[in-house]
Amino acid sequence: MSAGARTARTQQPPVLRILVAEDNEVNQTVALRLLERLGHRADVVSTGREALARLEHAAYDVVLMDVQMPDLDGLETSRALCARWPANQRPRIVAMTAEALPGDREKCLAAGMDDYIVKPVMLSQLEEALARCAPSGRAPAQAAPEPVVEDREGVAAAVLDRRVLEQLVKDLGGAAPLENVIATFLEKTPSVLVTLRDAAARADAAQIREAAHRIKGASAMLGARTLAGQCAELEQLVRRGHVVDAADRVAAIEAAYRKVEAALTPPR
Repeated sequence: MSAGARTARTQQPPVLRILVAEDNEVNQTVALRLLERLGHRADVVSTGREALARLEHAAYDVVLMDVQMPDLDGLETSRALCARWPANQRPRIVAMTAEALPGDREKCLAAGMDDYIVKPVMLSQLEEALARCAPSGRAPAQAAPEPVVEDREGVAAAVLDRRVLEQLVKDLGGAAPLENVIATFLEKTPSVLVTLRDAAARADAAQIREAAHRIKGASAMLGARTLAGQCAELEQLVRRGHVVDAADRVAAIEAAYRKVEAALTPPR
């Protein structure tokens, strides 16, 4: 074997055992495809409690942790994980969040998370985060850097940011995997919209937040920034106790979704 071949082999990153804790099916599909392309093995759970239960019975090198999940969110799950296992015996925790607000990174690190990436997660972004991880029993390569928060005002008015879709084609390895992700989004979102509309009619703040969060995460992943922004705004307003005009905001969200649906549906 040549010296160059030996060097290439030694530089190949190790295969990591990864647990994806993510409640959104679109984001689950994208995450698994990206990890597959990077050569890693991954399992998926939908709640924080499921993540903790899985970790009791299986060893993982990394947990990709959605920050906002029903039942037990990513921050609470990370605190519980760190309380159960010492640092040298637990997996590295990488936060995944659809928002990049001031103080979010600090909250994640204070909860025991080791790294922080912002959705929509791209292949290069995930590869960089996993390069800072190592199989169990070996120290991480380096500390997490400050995340880069892009200025999105210039594309906020568009129905779809085509640059996101073009990047997903590259990251997922072709148009067919992206078509599967879009099909899942178009299949699942209408029922979540029904849940959101019903919750707004009942002024059910918790249900509004959960449904708005689910739509926000999936739409952001596909570059539907206006729809994602409307859902994020509703989520924040309801969190602060403002539910009076929730029905009107839900109607606007439904209208925005119909535009996204039309943009994502190929002409017959």
